[in-house]
Amino acid sequence: MELLNAVQRFDPVDANARAIVNESLEIAVLALAPIVPHVTHALWHALGHKQTLAYEAWPKYDPALVKADEVEV
Repeated sequence: MELLNAVQRFDPVDANARAIVNESLEIAVLALAPIVPHVTHALWHALGHKQTLAYEAWPKYDPALVKADEVEV
């Protein structure tokens, strides 16, 4: 939900920004696929993909990207 809220507030002004929005939506659709497969299948095709969602790989996890720079105690 946090990801989708951030995407909604984001203003894509150029091609790179639109690519970020598209990748974010793809990640959200992939994460929701096991829960609502029929809806995400339709969303996946609406995002411009030809291959079915069932054969797509999950995004790779990088622990360095989720490391907090500072911690409030």
